[in-house]
Amino acid sequence: ALNSNVRGMAEDVSRRNLPPLAELIAICGGEGTAGRDEPKDLRRLYARGVRRLSIRITRLLLPTGISANQTTVVGILIGIAGGLLLAVNDFWAQLLAIALMQLAFVLDFCDGEIARFERKVEGKSSGAGGAYLDWVGHYYMPAAITAGLTWGIFRENGDWWWPALGLIVVLSLVRVPYSA
Repeated sequence: ALNSNVRGMAEDVSRRNLPPLAELIAICGGEGTAGRDEPKDLRRLYARGVRRLSIRITRLLLPTGISANQTTVVGILIGIAGGLLLAVNDFWAQLLAIALMQLAFVLDFCDGEIARFERKVEGKSSGAGGAYLDWVGHYYMPAAITAGLTWGIFRENGDWWWPALGLIVVLSLVRVPYSA
């Protein structure tokens, strides 16, 4: 019954009429939405909390026509900006950096929700390229965080080995997607 209702919603989305939030959650699913059937651990507990925000952002993004892959790229760029901003030794800059990194994390949930919505309602698929793009972001954001932190520490104390150590970590992180 849900599938027949889901198919009929494709036209509603183009008119900016989305299903009620509970139906959207059922369509978009993802980690943190299985309720009592889901194993209890810290990661899933955190995912449940993030899903409460991400599904609402997804609901705002769907009528815009932004794709899951576009959402992924925006999230990666925001996360990299936040990571690099950690190099600035200023309370407000670092607070903004943390907010940007958290927004990137939430958008990482949104891109999956949009992809599931596109697949179930609109019959589209971001395919393996979308999954790879998402995976790449999971390495580039920590690399940017490492680069920002090590450069910030270097600027404060001048010890040359901090950027050297940071470079080793960054290269180790970014080589993973290329070797896959």
